[in-house]
Amino acid sequence: MPSIKARYAAANAVKAFLADVAAHYLGGKTYDHKRPGWGKTVWEKTLQYFGDRCVYCNVPRDKFPSGVRMTMEHLIEENQFQCGLHHPANTVPACSECNQSRDKAVDGSRLTWEQHLKNIGNKKGYNRATIEKRRVAILTYFEGLDYPKLTTEESTYLQTTSRELYQDILKRCTLGTRGFLSLKGKEPVQLKLRTLSKISSATGRNHKKMKIE
Repeated sequence: MPSIKARYAAANAVKAFLADVAAHYLGGKTYDHKRPGWGKTVWEKTLQYFGDRCVYCNVPRDKFPSGVRMTMEHLIEENQFQCGLHHPANTVPACSECNQSRDKAVDGSRLTWEQHLKNIGNKKGYNRATIEKRRVAILTYFEGLDYPKLTTEESTYLQTTSRELYQDILKRCTLGTRGFLSLKGKEPVQLKLRTLSKISSATGRNHKKMKIE
């Protein structure tokens, strides 16, 4: 089974591909909100548009619980399932809690942003009118920045290519590992961890020390 890092690499390859496609619609520029320039300026305006609040729970950044931070959320997720482009129209501010709690759909992808918004609204006890008002605000932003209108053929191409790219990276990681291990001419050694008895440190505290044998 591919390692977690291999799956991350595959997912990042898909994101890089979708960012390159988005650059085509952005005059050849890659949208980068962290470096000084137009990308950072656009992101700052996006934060202002939403009042520096999470688009889902509507909590302002300065009221986030300890450990929660503001993140960039892709409305149409930039993965092999939804194939959302890394485009300003597709990026909105969301607290890390709401961003990470987006449930999975049956096919393994994430729920749509509208479904996620509804779920969070219901969880927070917001009425339908409040949830709908927030949905309209997000949709107005999305449509106002001219997210590319892709044809069925273009969307199919993105999905097919993204899935092939994802699987190709996983396959290359797996074959590369097997190829490396074959050079040793034997199976990889199974490492065993043995917990040593507690020993006193210089500070007088007891610690457990792990040894690989």
